[in-house]
Amino acid sequence: MNNILDLIVQEQSAADSAIFRWLGTIEPELQPLIRAAVVPARRIRPALLSLLVGYEIQPKIQEATSNLGISVELLHRASLIVDDIIDADTVRRGAPTFHVRFGLDRALLVPHLIVAEALGMMVSAPSLQQSAIAAYRRMSIGQIADIRPDLSQKSFVDYYYSNVLGKTRPPFELVFQTAAMLCDANGMRFRAGGSVKSVAMLVGELFQMTNDFYDAQPHLNRLRIEKPITVVNLDLLTAVALDHTPTLRTAFFDLIGKQVSRSRFDDFYAHVRTDTTLKICRNIIQKHQATLRTQFALVPRAWRNILDPLCAWLDSEECWGSQETYEAGYERTATKAVA
Repeated sequence: MNNILDLIVQEQSAADSAIFRWLGTIEPELQPLIRAAVVPARRIRPALLSLLVGYEIQPKIQEATSNLGISVELLHRASLIVDDIIDADTVRRGAPTFHVRFGLDRALLVPHLIVAEALGMMVSAPSLQQSAIAAYRRMSIGQIADIRPDLSQKSFVDYYYSNVLGKTRPPFELVFQTAAMLCDANGMRFRAGGSVKSVAMLVGELFQMTNDFYDAQPHLNRLRIEKPITVVNLDLLTAVALDHTPTLRTAFFDLIGKQVSRSRFDDFYAHVRTDTTLKICRNIIQKHQATLRTQFALVPRAWRNILDPLCAWLDSEECWGSQETYEAGYERTATKAVA
């Protein structure tokens, strides 16, 4: 665990340095705005790409890995700005959301610029550029479906899997597809096709599920909303609670689409975040991990050595941590990059 944690932190720091170098190519008058849109962040996706490609690589491949990793991260960041607008979120990772800081007009336009920059970094790899376009299209469709969700189906957990996770999987699939291409270019030839996509989907799902689970831990205290809400985000805990508690389903539909007080929202989530709900979610995550491990045998051995500890790290407080720990880590990276 410590080894993979050290490697991930190293790659996250490298990704931040690459982001700062890229920001230097943006028009000076736009740099403060674009910087606010893309930093700080966890950099899980570019860090994972670098880990999958490996360290003993040619300089040309290393540069391509960095650029493609940044492009995937930018697509993700653009989607978060839009997501915060639609969900009426005012806080992300302890700081005001982009549209709160800079206004709705800029928040509607900046994601277009970020996506254009991301796709521009992929011109040397046309097939990946097409894959990135397809991935962003799927993310957008998932977001559209979330605006007016069809919650009439029997299982809220089924809805969570089909719609909520549908927005999380595509960037991870793009990371694995990019890694496969770069490994192939570096002489690590393999044809794992469907198994690579399957593992990528499962890793993306595990990322979202563990994120939801650790958001619910009081001592991490990262899920904070500072004004009356207009929607209830359907995270894993909410979906599980709604499936198992009929009275909560009535309260849930009463909250959706209404301006409700903070006390009503907190009261609802107090019933969502119970020991029973957390236990059920823990069982779902463990079953998901078991399914993922069965897929490890189908991907290259070098990847198996990375994926197993990576998934263990994702399901740990070391990954999600407190907001204070997260911000402190970013400040160290940013200081080094500026220096």
